[in-house]
Amino acid sequence: MSFFDAVETTVANTRLLQALENPEPVKLQLKSPEELEEYADRIRLVLSFDALYKDVLGHYFFVKHLKSHKSDYKADFVDKVNKFRELYRPRRDKAETLLENLKMVAQKHAESKSEERGKVDKDRTAESASKLFEVQTIESHINSGEIKSSMFDEACKQVYATMEKFYETFLVSKEYMEYIQIRDYSKKKVTLDDFRIFRPLGRGAFGLVSVVQKTDTHAVYAMKEIIKKKIKKLRSEWMCINEMRVLAKMRSPFVLNLKYSFHSNKALYMVFDMCDGGDLKYHLRSGAFSKERARFYAAEVLLGLEHIHSWDICYRDLKPENILLTNTGHVKISDLGLAVKLPKSKDKVLKHLAGTPGYWAPELLAKVGTFKQSDYWSFGVLVFQMLVGRRVPNPLDDRGRSGRSSRKKKNPEPDEKWSPFARGSCEAAAKQDPEMKNIVVTIKYPAFFDDVTVDLLKGLFTVDYKQRLGAGSAEDIKKHKYFGSVCWPEMMRLQVKPPFVPENHVIHAQTIAEVGEFDSADLKKIKYGIEDDKKYYKDFAYVNREAFYEEVVAAFKKELERPAPTKQHIDDGACCTLS
Repeated sequence: MSFFDAVETTVANTRLLQALENPEPVKLQLKSPEELEEYADRIRLVLSFDALYKDVLGHYFFVKHLKSHKSDYKADFVDKVNKFRELYRPRRDKAETLLENLKMVAQKHAESKSEERGKVDKDRTAESASKLFEVQTIESHINSGEIKSSMFDEACKQVYATMEKFYETFLVSKEYMEYIQIRDYSKKKVTLDDFRIFRPLGRGAFGLVSVVQKTDTHAVYAMKEIIKKKIKKLRSEWMCINEMRVLAKMRSPFVLNLKYSFHSNKALYMVFDMCDGGDLKYHLRSGAFSKERARFYAAEVLLGLEHIHSWDICYRDLKPENILLTNTGHVKISDLGLAVKLPKSKDKVLKHLAGTPGYWAPELLAKVGTFKQSDYWSFGVLVFQMLVGRRVPNPLDDRGRSGRSSRKKKNPEPDEKWSPFARGSCEAAAKQDPEMKNIVVTIKYPAFFDDVTVDLLKGLFTVDYKQRLGAGSAEDIKKHKYFGSVCWPEMMRLQVKPPFVPENHVIHAQTIAEVGEFDSADLKKIKYGIEDDKKYYKDFAYVNREAFYEEVVAAFKKELERPAPTKQHIDDGACCTLS
C-alpha cells in the first residue's frame, strides 16, 4: 500500500468513524398536526391496541404516553417477558430477576389503585400486591426449580390488560399525533439526496458499494450503486430487478435485508444494513479459521440458506466474499443478484449456469439443472475453505493446489475428464457429460480433518444431487454429527456468543485504492433514456416501512442519551425534532 493510499484511506475511515460515534441531532421534515387531522382520524378507526403495541413505532410512542402517566414500568415488564419467552433454555437467575421486576410492578399498581381510592395503607397495599399478577405462583415455581420460558405468560397477560386501559387516552394525546407525523413521513419518496456518501467498500461488475448516512436520522447503511448503462450493455436488467425483489422478501437475521431502493438518471441504488465487520474473504487473509469459528459461521450460513430456500429460491453464489460479518460477529448472506425462483412444476428445470467457478455444483456444469441442493455443494466448498484457508484443490491440476485449470478446450474429447472444483472453465467437457461419467471429485483431505468433518464434506460433495446431504431439507445437514454441539433454537435466536467479534473503531474493508474506481470508459457509446426507465424500473422504488420505523426509534433513543445542549438550537427551516 502506497503512502498516498494509506493517507486517503485513513482520512476516509476517520470521517466515517466520527459519523458513527457522534451522529448529529435528528431532523425530520414533518407536517404539522393540523395538516394531518384527517389522516389521524382515519388511522384511529382501523388501529387496534394490539397492532399498535406490536408495531415498533407505535410501541415507542405508546410507552412515551405511559411515561407521562408514570406507568411505563408496565411496558418495561411486558417487553422483558417477551425476551424471556424467547430464551430456549431460561436460567433460574434470569427468572428471579424478572420476578423481582414483577413484584415492583405489582407494588406500584397496587399503590396507584390505593391513591385512586384516596386512602393509602402501606401494609394493606403490600398484601394486595403479593396477590396480584400471579406473583405467588411464579415464586413457588422458581423455588421448586420449575423454570420454563412460559412461566410469566399469565402475569404478562394481566399486566398487558392494565396497559390497554391507557389506549383511549393515547388516541387523543400529543404522543399519538407524533406517531401520526412519523407514519406520514415514512411515505416520503427516498432519493439520493437523502444520503451522505462516505468511502467505498467494494466494487462489482456494475458499480460501487459505499458507506452512506441518512441525512434525517443519521443512520449508517451500505449502498449499492448499479450503473444503468452498464446494466444495459450486459443486458442484465432482469438480474438487478430480481435482486431487489428477492432482498425485499428476506426476513432472516442471517440474510441481508433491503431497506430502500430507488434510482436516478444514472444508476439504481439499493440500501442495506451496514455490516462493518468485513466479509469472510477479508478475514481469511489472516489464515484459516479454528474449528469452532468455522462451525459457528457454517451454522449461521445454513440457517440463512434455509430461509432463502423457504421462498423456493436458489441462492447460486455462496462464497466467502458474499458472507458479511456484523459488528457483533454474526453473519449475513449478501449479493442475491443471481438468486433465482425455482419452478413449481417438477417437469420444468432451470439449466442456466450462474455463480462462481470452483463453487459450482456438478449438475449446474453438466446442464442437468439448478436445485436447492446445488447450494449445499457450494456450502461444502465454503466449509472446506474456512477450515483450510483456500478452496478445494482441483484434482485435475498438475500443480496439486487450487488454481486455474489448463483444461479450457472448446472442443473436448468425448471422454474428457472434468471437475467442478476447477477454477478455470471446464463447461464444455461437463456439458457433453450429462450423466457425469467423466467427473473427477477426488479430494485429499488434510490430515487435521477429523472423521466427522470428512463425512460431512463427502455428504455435501455427493455428485448425485438427489442423494446429496440436504436433499430432503436443511434439517438433514443440521442433524449431522458435525453440528452435534450446536443448539439450533439458540443459534436461530442469536443467543449463541460468536467466537470472534470484529474490532470496534476499525473499518474492516479493502483500502480505497484496492477497491479502485468504476471504469465507465466503455459506456460512452451506450444510449440510455427515459423509455428504458419506463420499461424496466417503474416499480423499482421501495421503502421497508418496518425498517424505517426501527431506524427512527433508534435515532430517538440516541437523542435521549445525548448530553443536553447548553443553548437550544432552533432551525427555522422546517424540521420537527421529536424525542
